[in-house]
Amino acid sequence: MKMIKKLFLPILIITFTLSFVLNKNTYAKPVKVEEILTYKNSWQLDLGISYSNIEKSSGESQLILIPIGNNQAIPVFNYLGQQNINQDVFIYSLNLRYGLTEKLEIFTYVNFFSNFQRTTYANGERESKEDHRFNSAGIGFSYQVLEEDKYPALLISVSSQVANNTNFSNGYKVNYFKHYKVTLTSYYTVDPIVFFMQASYTLNLKEKNKDQKIDLGERFSFSPQIYFAINPYTTINWGFRWYIQGKDKINGEYASLTQTRTSFLFGASYEITNSLIFNLDYEYQPLSNGYQSSISTRFTYKF
Repeated sequence: MKMIKKLFLPILIITFTLSFVLNKNTYAKPVKVEEILTYKNSWQLDLGISYSNIEKSSGESQLILIPIGNNQAIPVFNYLGQQNINQDVFIYSLNLRYGLTEKLEIFTYVNFFSNFQRTTYANGERESKEDHRFNSAGIGFSYQVLEEDKYPALLISVSSQVANNTNFSNGYKVNYFKHYKVTLTSYYTVDPIVFFMQASYTLNLKEKNKDQKIDLGERFSFSPQIYFAINPYTTINWGFRWYIQGKDKINGEYASLTQTRTSFLFGASYEITNSLIFNLDYEYQPLSNGYQSSISTRFTYKF
């Protein structure tokens, strides 16, 4: 935490100093803003690998959110007893988008995970295990409500997890149409800076595997960020994400209280060619009983 605070101020000063020293008319919009909506009759393919390290003490349930870049996160759901865990999670994601009109796109995604977990239980026993499985698949659409002009642009995105693979204490079980998400995205450009804000609401329905029921609380998140174009091909960004997670229930009993958390975001994008973009993102989230540190890389191909 102290290191992040020390680094944030120098980066902020350098960024705004450059914005005044350099000629702002030489800059294009930051790469990631151009990725928000796919062009009409065009396809966009995102291939990504994300790595997250988690160190925490856990109660009865656990919801791990693995950032995959582009301000998105993949939920990995677990049912746990009282334990201390050190965990490495890799997410392999594929996201395909198509522009139906200038303002409307549809998308689908699928992702898989590798989970390496080292556990110390309350009775002193230790266990190491790993899983390599399908995680989730979903569909959705994004629509541009307002174009950027005198006022900031506004987009709405609605998606549903068609299938998700949940880890209960008695094994994995695939559930269908249990998670829905609505996202509002807004941005405003003052070259070479883009002010970016995103708010998301996730509805989680009950999941069941034999005699076990998980009812995860709803989740709301808010993420303001700043994107800075170093040159027409390279963009850096920073900001934070705040969220509130409702109470979780296991078999009708409360397993956790309402939680609020804040994570710190840093990232960079580089346009390799007109149709290929590379993205790198880092997110650090301090937890009340541990921490979560995540790195995600993503290649975006437009065709």
